[in-house]
Amino acid sequence: MTSKLVVPDDIRPHCWLGVTPETAERFFREELKLFCSPTKGGFSSFISSCSFFHKTPRLQWKETHQIRNKLGKCWEEWIDEKYGNELTCYDVICAVKNWLQKHDAQGSSVCEVLQTKFPWAEVGKADVFMSHVQSEHPKLTLKMMHNIGQVHYKDLAVRKNPCVWVDIFSLRHWCSDFNPGEIHELIHGIGCTVSVVDREWTYLEKLFCIFEAYSAVDKQGTKFQVLFNYLDNGDQEIRTEVEGDNVDPCTQEICTQEICTEAKSDNFSLVWQKKQEV
Repeated sequence: MTSKLVVPDDIRPHCWLGVTPETAERFFREELKLFCSPTKGGFSSFISSCSFFHKTPRLQWKETHQIRNKLGKCWEEWIDEKYGNELTCYDVICAVKNWLQKHDAQGSSVCEVLQTKFPWAEVGKADVFMSHVQSEHPKLTLKMMHNIGQVHYKDLAVRKNPCVWVDIFSLRHWCSDFNPGEIHELIHGIGCTVSVVDREWTYLEKLFCIFEAYSAVDKQGTKFQVLFNYLDNGDQEIRTEVEGDNVDPCTQEICTQEICTEAKSDNFSLVWQKKQEV
């Protein structure tokens, strides 16, 4: 399949950029304003309750309709039709487009704008490529970024609190910025990919997710790990399952094998080629 990809001579500089987990959460909080304002105890009390200080995040997200009602023309109705009142990363991407528009930066990614205009932001060359389903709640995205930076960084052989490539922050959302050949080479260039799988394993049904996994296992030298991330306990707690921690190693191995098998399958190659021809 690799020969079918149009690989650019050079990867565009902005494609390499990622953000630290703390920067991601601060961006969600201060720029996109996805969380409710702190009440008793003020800002310092609010900070002490953030997910980076507790296993169970205590950030209170705004109601989905509160977020969607402020997106104006950037809102896409199909999200409501498909996911109802569930907040998803699709909603966040709409909020990102709205934010970029307000900053007159439709030609840029969040990483690019943060890097040039926000001194507090930690943006740099990505250490880890995080592949996930955009239908997940953004709290899961933040939690996995945090877990990569605080728990799994040793297994992944990256620095603590690394810069993570996440589509929300790294892609330019006002244009078609996902160039398969470029992403394929980027994933190999970054050298470390995490596939984040939800409880229902819908990751295996997403063409772009499988493509990212394919890119990670297509060449030797790229570290690839599957992690599990899902909501539990009545949506009050986020659990992250990893080998040797909360998940049966057999489940980890089976899921990893399924992803790799699907990524290398002739069926995937045919489906992907048809997708590219449309």
